[in-house]
Amino acid sequence: MIAKLSKEIPVVLNASTITQDDIDNLKYSNANFEKLTAGHNFYPRPETGLEAHWMHEKNKWLHKYDLKTAAFIAGNGKLRGPIFAGLPTLEKQRYENPLAAILELKRYDCDYIFVGDPQLTRDAIETITNYEKEDAITLHLDTEIPELFENEWHNRSDVARDVVRLKESREKRILPTEPQDNIYARPKGSVTIDNNLYQRYEGEIQITKRDLPCDQKVNVLGQVKTYDLALLDYIGSNTRVIFRKSAKQD
Repeated sequence: MIAKLSKEIPVVLNASTITQDDIDNLKYSNANFEKLTAGHNFYPRPETGLEAHWMHEKNKWLHKYDLKTAAFIAGNGKLRGPIFAGLPTLEKQRYENPLAAILELKRYDCDYIFVGDPQLTRDAIETITNYEKEDAITLHLDTEIPELFENEWHNRSDVARDVVRLKESREKRILPTEPQDNIYARPKGSVTIDNNLYQRYEGEIQITKRDLPCDQKVNVLGQVKTYDLALLDYIGSNTRVIFRKSAKQD
C-alpha cells in the first residue's frame, strides 16, 4: 500500500521505527523513494524524547537510502496540552532555545525541521529570522546597553576557544574603559570590555563562552540571558552578532 501511495502522493514514514526489512520490502514493491520522507515523532511526556546520538545514527542510515529526514523542536510560546511540556523530538531540547535546537538538528542530519507546539515567541521568531536572512546570532542581554544594541558587530575571523571577540570594538571605542571599582567573575555569557590596564587590548568587547575568573583588567558590562547561552556555540568565523534587550525573565 505504501509503495502504491508513493506513486501518487508524498508519504512520511516513521523514521524511528523503520527497519532494513521495511526498506527491502519498499524496494521490492517498486516504491517511489523520491516521494518518501522519514519523520521522527514528537514526545509530549518529559523523559520520553529520543536520545540525540541514536537519532543521528538513524538519520545517517536513512540517508544511505536517499530518504530525507524530519524532526520537531518544541515551541516556547503557547504550548499544546494536556501536558504543556513542549513537543520536541529530542529530550535534551525540551526547554532549549528554538534556534539552538534547529541548528543542532541540522548537525544531526535532519533535512526538515518543524515546530511541534502551536507558537513561538516574537523574540524567537526574530532570532530565527535574523539567522536565516543575515546569518546572524541574536543575543538578549539583562542590561540596557544602547551602544551594543545600535552598532553592528562580528566575531573575529580567528575563532577563540574561550571568548567571542568583537572585531569592531577596539576601533570604535564607544564604551568607557576606566577600570571598574569592583572586579567581577565572568560566568559563561558575560559581556566584557578590556579596560585601559590591558594596554593595546583596551576597548575590546568580548562574550565569554565558558566560566572565567575575575580579572582587574576586564570590566563586566552585562550578561547574556540563560536561554540564549546555547547559541554561543554557533558563533563562528566572522559571524554577525546582534544584541537585544531581553523582554522576559529566564
